[in-house]
Amino acid sequence: MFYLGGSRDFDILAASVLREMKRSRYPNIRLSLIVPFEGIREEGYDEIIYPDLKGVPPCSAVSKRDEWMVCQSDVPVACVGRKSGEDFDAIECARRAKLKIISYK
Repeated sequence: MFYLGGSRDFDILAASVLREMKRSRYPNIRLSLIVPFEGIREEGYDEIIYPDLKGVPPCSAVSKRDEWMVCQSDVPVACVGRKSGEDFDAIECARRAKLKIISYK
C-alpha cells in the first residue's frame, strides 16, 4: 500500500508512476490518497483516507496529515529540497522514528 498526499508535484509524479506499475506489472499495488480535509474526492486511487485530525486548525491540517502518513509508513519516500516547511518536518519525524527513508532531491 502506498500513501499519497496528492497535492504537490512529487505526489502527482509518484501516483503516476505507481499507477503505471500497477497497470503493467504489479496489479496488487494499492494507492491510498490521504486527505487533510473531509470532502476531497479524486479519481485514480483505490481508497481515500481522512485521518482523525479533529481539533487541528485548518492551517495545520496538511502538516498533521503528513506526520500521520509518516507514522503509518514503513519506508517513507520523499522529495525535500529545503530545510524547512511541512515536507521537511515530516521527514524529520521519520528520522526521529528511525525509519528508513528513500529521499530524492
